[in-house]
Amino acid sequence: CLRHAKSLVVLYSESYARRLWPVYEMTSYLLLHPKNPVHVLPVGFPPYLVATTLLHITWLYMYALLPFDLVEMYCAQWKLGRDVRYLFTQVPLDILLVVIAHWWAHQLKDLRG
Repeated sequence: CLRHAKSLVVLYSESYARRLWPVYEMTSYLLLHPKNPVHVLPVGFPPYLVATTLLHITWLYMYALLPFDLVEMYCAQWKLGRDVRYLFTQVPLDILLVVIAHWWAHQLKDLRG
């Protein structure tokens, strides 16, 4: 019941504002609780979260299972420890995830106006 709600969570999609019921529900909530928060979350967030998690897990399995002979050769040549392999494998993935998260933040900012 909207009367007892402390906040409203809106799962926003392209068609949200074009449908009568969501607009009516949000208007009713704002009239009942003008100072309570409204949280707007794009519907695209769960697929983003699942995709980046799967990408990260896949990358970790590749890091653990596949031989990285070229990296090992350079580590031995430069007398670097095996932990440097992390820099050649994990850091590019982390940079990719940061770029994706940055893109996501811009999408969310554009959505909120």
